[in-house]
Amino acid sequence: MSAFIGIDVGATSISGGIVTRQGEALAVEQRATHGRGKGTAVETLLELVDAMVREARAGEMHVVGVGVGLAGVVDVRNGAMMKFPGNHVREFGGVPLASIITKATGLPAFIDNDANALALAEHMFGAARGASSAVLLAVGAEIGGAIIAGNTLLRGHSGFGGELGHVPIDFRGRRCICEGYGCAGTYLGGRVMAQAARRRAVRMRSKLVAMAGGDPRAITSELVFEAARLDDPLAKSIVEQACEALGALLAVIVKGINPEVVVVTGGVAASLAPLRDDILRRAGRYAPALGQTRLEIVSGDKSRTVRGGAALVLYELGRTMPQPQKEPMMPKYVIEREIPGVGSWPQEKLQAASRKSNEILRKLGPDIQWVESYVTTDRLFCVYIAPSEDLIRTHGAKGGFPVTRIARIAGKIDPSTAEKS
Repeated sequence: MSAFIGIDVGATSISGGIVTRQGEALAVEQRATHGRGKGTAVETLLELVDAMVREARAGEMHVVGVGVGLAGVVDVRNGAMMKFPGNHVREFGGVPLASIITKATGLPAFIDNDANALALAEHMFGAARGASSAVLLAVGAEIGGAIIAGNTLLRGHSGFGGELGHVPIDFRGRRCICEGYGCAGTYLGGRVMAQAARRRAVRMRSKLVAMAGGDPRAITSELVFEAARLDDPLAKSIVEQACEALGALLAVIVKGINPEVVVVTGGVAASLAPLRDDILRRAGRYAPALGQTRLEIVSGDKSRTVRGGAALVLYELGRTMPQPQKEPMMPKYVIEREIPGVGSWPQEKLQAASRKSNEILRKLGPDIQWVESYVTTDRLFCVYIAPSEDLIRTHGAKGGFPVTRIARIAGKIDPSTAEKS
């Protein structure tokens, strides 16, 4: 069985998986990104890759390659993440990770932005499978995005394509980590929602403090969504603002890209799923044509995210490897052999003649193939695939049944032909 190693790198954890060609995660392992201290993430990733490769090979699987999704802008050609001060895994910046993995494992390795990898996985295996175009929004601690048109991942001129979390939706909005203002990611995402709640929870006497065990620093985005369902005013205002931001972003996507499907995934997706109708209502105010684009909200569990690396390997190998040339189809022939009394031969004699014919075919090589035969009173009509008439005549002579007549088949008709327009 062929298998792919998929790696998903996050700010808090690195997940690895053994994934089949069909997108099934056979094994998933997770390790803390900085479990051994700051600056150790690259070492942790390489150890995880080694462990996954060893496990796959121990299971007698053929490992095709390794794909890694990183939370940052990636120089795909050089197999490294670009340096960016605000990145949560900044130690990967400038590290030629693809070549390091290939040197360590002997396998082809590919690196890309994590949302790009997730989009490829959803397009190959998941919610966007078969779609002519798709956009993915990965709503986790931050917002990632990716765009697929046809079967092509749109990375953009400098690798920034699909960074939809940094689309401005409020011209007077907050400062973003990208140094812009009013980006969608300043209102929607686990980190900003939790931070907003922590700043205001004590002052507004929100039940969030009690839900967090009395410590505002323990407030998470999951708690914010839960408190909103319990009608906490602060939590409701934060969630409503996040849904409004997502609605506006969906409108930008529909008007600017008009994809067949938008897939929302990531760590916050499970909390957004029950609010799907509200999000669509808000988006519809900005983009009335939204109904022509399908919205799918899917879980961001690790068995799903590690498929991104596997999809990346499949995509890159399919894109970079030369496509095999199609061999021209060999012609078919109908052969008539005059064999007196063949229609009355017993089954045993027919079988013996067939075995002899097969033996001669094997000796002549794979270019000639016997498709089928029809027996009449004193004639045998056979269909062959072969590059020329000469090879068929040679087969007949060696078998003791010379060809009486031979004709190349020009086409085929049957009762269904009459129904075709």
